[in-house]
Amino acid sequence: MQALYANTSISTGIKGATKAMLAMNKIEMMSEAIDETLDKDEVEKEIEKLTNQLSSAPKGRIASKNATPLVNVKSEPTTNVDDLEKRLASLQ
Repeated sequence: MQALYANTSISTGIKGATKAMLAMNKIEMMSEAIDETLDKDEVEKEIEKLTNQLSSAPKGRIASKNATPLVNVKSEPTTNVDDLEKRLASLQ
């Protein structure tokens, strides 16, 4: 009779422990999910911050100040071979 009572007590204790472990597992899973969500928000904020920095960067020409223009807009086009050769030589 005492063995049966002890067996019943142990099974009741194990049942309670199992319920507690399941509850702890759910809490741990929820904590991990919340942490992952918060981490994603931080990453998104960092990406947004970098994007804003890039979009507010100064925009301008890539060419240097000393570069000579390839085509003179004000002059009229010429078909003179000497002019073409001079322009080719200056490009080289």
